Amino acid sequence: MKPNIDALKKDFREGRHAQAIAQAEALSSQNPSNVEVKRLCATMHAMVRNYARALELLLQLRDPSKENPDILFNIAMCQKELKNFEGAQEYFKVFTEKFGGSADGWAGLAECSLQLGQFSQATQAADRAIAIDPSLLTAWTVRGDSFNQLGKVQEAVADYQAALALAPGDAETLQKATVCLLDS
Repeated sequence: MKPNIDALKKDFREGRHAQAIAQAEALSSQNPSNVEVKRLCATMHAMVRNYARALELLLQLRDPSKENPDILFNIAMCQKELKNFEGAQEYFKVFTEKFGGSADGWAGLAECSLQLGQFSQATQAADRAIAIDPSLLTAWTVRGDSFNQLGKVQEAVADYQAALALAPGDAETLQKATVCLLDS
């Protein structure tokens, strides 16, 4: 089975996505208990932005009695990409409760909270992400957006400036910072 998996990965890397996914799906249906094939299939689907199928496969892999951080995180990310922010938020909460040292997990939770209009929660989650990894651009912009929504314009501008220090060419963040400065 291992050579088949290596061949699938090679096909996928070389741009034969549909072929590799079809073969991975066939292998998965032949041996539904093969976690490695199912995980590979989910990863391939996510990489071609077929988040619904990736999520379906990841949910089949999830075992709540022994949570796998990668599976939890990827379920949350698929939910977020599918714009199911409530579902994603729940998975990011479980992920950060169990694996609290992940800046990306806290940033994901912050993004979902922001999208759900939970600005204080978004700020708190972004705070945690920044404390763990101050170079995480998303955390700075999400916290800036949350501060802006809370009417804390100076804090928002400061966060946008921190984000711009990390990514000077980020036009979206530059626009947000400019709008905040003009509105203050």
